[in-house]
Amino acid sequence: MRTINDEILPKELLQIIENDELEWDGGALITSIDYFADDAKIELSILLDRSEEKRQLWEVQLEGIRNENIKREWAEDIGVYNQHYLIKEQMDLNSELYLKNPTTDSNKLLHDLYVHFLSKFEYNIPFDKYLNKTSNIDFLLKMDNGLFAKGPKFILEEIDTVLKNHKCETYFFGETPAKRWLDNQWINETSDLIVLTIGESYFVAENITFKRA
Repeated sequence: MRTINDEILPKELLQIIENDELEWDGGALITSIDYFADDAKIELSILLDRSEEKRQLWEVQLEGIRNENIKREWAEDIGVYNQHYLIKEQMDLNSELYLKNPTTDSNKLLHDLYVHFLSKFEYNIPFDKYLNKTSNIDFLLKMDNGLFAKGPKFILEEIDTVLKNHKCETYFFGETPAKRWLDNQWINETSDLIVLTIGESYFVAENITFKRA
């Protein structure tokens, strides 16, 4: 991951973050969000010492949102990135992962998948997000040959690592470019995206701007 806080955040807000004022004395809270098609405007409340006397209101404009996860809770950090696995999730080639033989311990494999994804993607990408949803997990782990998961190839490769650790035989099939829905049609995803994180909330978008409200 590569942060670009100094390129996106206003100097006043950047100084607050660099001085760890949110972590030690204050916090950031998403207080409202308004959507306009694929764009949104967020109102962000910043408290520097958890008191109303030092409250700041910031307006965050997001353009071309691809993905998001919003939690209404106080955050101790804000970051902007132009290299992040949440960007790669939108941009990577899509593929299919097939399982050729069942596991001998499905409970252990599920546990290992969960732990592996937590270490790689925190809570932002659940281990079962791209598993074959036409069958339940128990059936997937016991099948002799079939589609196990479908999605961004780099995520399937993480699943494949765990499957191979459990002596499962696998293979990949096909590669297609990432797509996005625009003007009533699917087009290849070619935009430069950035990620905004506010604690455990995140937004993947084309453009992000901040200003005092």
